[in-house]
Amino acid sequence: MKYEEFKKMLDEKMKVGSDLYIDLLSTIINNPSRYTGLYRLTNVNEKIAQNISQSNEIKFGDFMEDIVTEYLIENGFQTYHKKIVDNEKNKILSVDQLFAGNENIYIVEQKMRDDHDSTKKSRTIYKFY
Repeated sequence: MKYEEFKKMLDEKMKVGSDLYIDLLSTIINNPSRYTGLYRLTNVNEKIAQNISQSNEIKFGDFMEDIVTEYLIENGFQTYHKKIVDNEKNKILSVDQLFAGNENIYIVEQKMRDDHDSTKKSRTIYKFY
């Protein structure tokens, strides 16, 4: 992948500036109890900072999934839709990467950091039983 393509994908996913702040202000107006309350340990400024940083972490994680997908395609792997329908259990399973190559099918759950929602790592495999 060329740098220009990488940068374009990053810029599209990690939008910053007025849109971010308009969305944040809308969230605060529509859900004030998420930012202040009698039993909330954080003050409003801390909660807003937490909201922005978590939003950026999620967007960056989504961006990394997109980059890995592009890498797989460029290296000859066949990628598939990231939702798997389980008709027997009547549910939809979501994965971060689903691709095939070398006569194998691969399912990958990507993590940006190892301390985030560690219970999800152990539950992921059980979705397929």
